[in-house]
Amino acid sequence: MAKPVKGGYLLRHKKRLFGKDWREEWVVLYEDSTLAWFKEKGKGDPEGSLVVKEAPEMLAVSQWTMRIPGRPDLPSGCHVVQLMAFGTRRGEKVHWLLA
Repeated sequence: MAKPVKGGYLLRHKKRLFGKDWREEWVVLYEDSTLAWFKEKGKGDPEGSLVVKEAPEMLAVSQWTMRIPGRPDLPSGCHVVQLMAFGTRRGEKVHWLLA
């Protein structure tokens, strides 16, 4: 994997049968534009990742996320200006993150 550029905790949405849909996860942006998320900082393989530069047309931030079908409800205290959506080129999944 490429050199990390920036890392920090974000809330990531994942539909779950039990528990909260939004969870705090460690997210890292790498030089090659890979965005990877981990359960904990510095531990193990990523839970998932995507390459941002491969699908810029499937990136929405702030009020533009309101146009994406299936937008999840935001947790209490969060606002749409904090929301980011990243789609995959195959269109099967949208990754939702809150900053």
